[in-house]
Amino acid sequence: MTSININANGSSNVAVAENQSIENYYFGDEVVEIRRVPTADFRPCEPGRFASPTGAWDTAVDRFRQDGQLIIVGEEGTGRRVAALRLLANRVPIEEIYELEPVWKQPKSALIRGAQEGSGYLLDLSAQTEEPFGSQLGKSLLDWARKANVSLVVITTPQAQAQRWTSEIRHRTVELGSPAARRLAELRLSALGASERTFLLTQEERLVHILAGAPKASDVSRLAQIIADAKQVNSSGELDIARIVDEYEDWHSFIDTLMEDHTGRIAPRALLWASAFCDGGTPKSVLNMAEALHCRVSVTPRSSLDVLSEAPASVRLSEVGIAVTEGRAHVQPDRHEFAAAVRRHLWDQYEHQIDVLTEWIVGQVAALPPADAVRVVDAAIDLAMRHRDSALLQGLRDALIGERRSLAAPVFSRAAVDPVYGGYVRQRLYAWLSRPSTEVSALIVEVCGGSLGEQMPDRALTRLRRATPHRPITDPILDEAYRSLSRAHPTRVLHAIKSWFHTSPQISVRAFLALAATADGAVLLCAGTSEAFGSSRGGDDLAEQFTAALYDESLHDIVYPILESWREFAEDGVIDPALVNEVFAASLAPGISRNGMRRLLPNAGLDTDSYWGRIFMSAVKIAEMQAQHISAN
Repeated sequence: MTSININANGSSNVAVAENQSIENYYFGDEVVEIRRVPTADFRPCEPGRFASPTGAWDTAVDRFRQDGQLIIVGEEGTGRRVAALRLLANRVPIEEIYELEPVWKQPKSALIRGAQEGSGYLLDLSAQTEEPFGSQLGKSLLDWARKANVSLVVITTPQAQAQRWTSEIRHRTVELGSPAARRLAELRLSALGASERTFLLTQEERLVHILAGAPKASDVSRLAQIIADAKQVNSSGELDIARIVDEYEDWHSFIDTLMEDHTGRIAPRALLWASAFCDGGTPKSVLNMAEALHCRVSVTPRSSLDVLSEAPASVRLSEVGIAVTEGRAHVQPDRHEFAAAVRRHLWDQYEHQIDVLTEWIVGQVAALPPADAVRVVDAAIDLAMRHRDSALLQGLRDALIGERRSLAAPVFSRAAVDPVYGGYVRQRLYAWLSRPSTEVSALIVEVCGGSLGEQMPDRALTRLRRATPHRPITDPILDEAYRSLSRAHPTRVLHAIKSWFHTSPQISVRAFLALAATADGAVLLCAGTSEAFGSSRGGDDLAEQFTAALYDESLHDIVYPILESWREFAEDGVIDPALVNEVFAASLAPGISRNGMRRLLPNAGLDTDSYWGRIFMSAVKIAEMQAQHISAN
């Protein structure tokens, strides 16, 4: 297992991957999105970096070598994904390995469309779905891989496997555990350029004890990163192992001690929690946030006497380790990632108070100054992603689209492209479009037109398609989202519009008109009639779109001004006049009998020398030929 060769360049391969992604896409209410696995994800699979999993690894290698099909069962964080990529990379070039990201109520192999023969695919079925897995799921997935002639690795957990969907394919199922902890830690330290610190793994008792406990691969990797980054030294000038261990344990003991020191006193605890969510904010915001929590959980209202009887703010801040520097408050600034650790500790240790805490945090989003509100939102979204807390995520969404509309799209855009937890956020965005309010659909449209569209255009298009029916006929937000995507990924957008026309014509036409309304969009659409639309019929694809728009009276206030604009674009040489004339005549011909030219010929008489008069005569000829063709058949 040493044949992995990572090529980070290979532009032609990237182009093939992008074209495959375009052709594969199924823009339905349930979808399996396909993305090329980033090259960087294969680094841990390289020789000298890869540590073999425990469990049936040798069996996994043998079985996968036979026909390229395998189901791996293991707990999250054990390195299952790395193991799966290792298997795939030794069978398929890495530029031909893709990850399937499903959005479905129940897993179905029929929803996986457009596989490229000879490629490799990774599917994670760890998460529970709205409906239970079918008992034949495992067999159907392997049948799909065999018929498509692709390699497939499915990873799942013992809990998800408990539904027995793998019972009929035990010969293709293996259980894997985390690699040997010390070996993995040594490899990770070497990869991080800290091989000189590997001796600590065998000489420092507390580190030896941690590794002897067989921690998960993700925990071992985190420990190696902490050791590699450590700069703090003890009084002897050596690395402070106690601090390394404390950070590895998420400062749990240190936080517990802080909590015990303030047992029965809500004020200092509220300050600690407030500073953890507003870390780096102004002291005033931290104090106000803490006071809001104090008041929320108090049995009786706090009086002025209660407040004025407390120690000065500077003393109270210092009491819980909040340092104020240049007007900014940081909690325990010398302890790396301490604020995030406090937030996780709060959610883990007070789970029966999550509703109260959620209401408190959401309330502060509207109450704090914008700069500090963003800090709170980012911290809370990070917590929501880690804990898969949909109630917190939805509460933040509703608070932002209400009081802090300008903050909403940037915040959720960052979350949607998060390299670790972005998949969860994208699933929530998709789910929110089942019955969205106007404000929610507007938010998701903006996210799709922003960084999500730039970095993951296929995922953005899937959600944009679902959002379009929930937007007004005239909607600048929707128009700009389509235009933004077309500027970044023109071919993808044109292929999506073409695909949608046969399954969801109203959505296709709405997207088409958004592009057609601008000169840049008109140029793109005219240039794309053959190349991007995949058609050799000249302007027929454009004519189909315009005809559909003209048949939909709700779109008339949009489409007729666009026709006038295209006439001007053609006269100015922006787009091909001959093509435009051909498209207009073909578009208007079906409407001749319905007097579809009335808005373009406002005068009572027909001036056959005018632009629209000439188009009218061409349309009449086309309509006559169409009628004769129908009569002959």
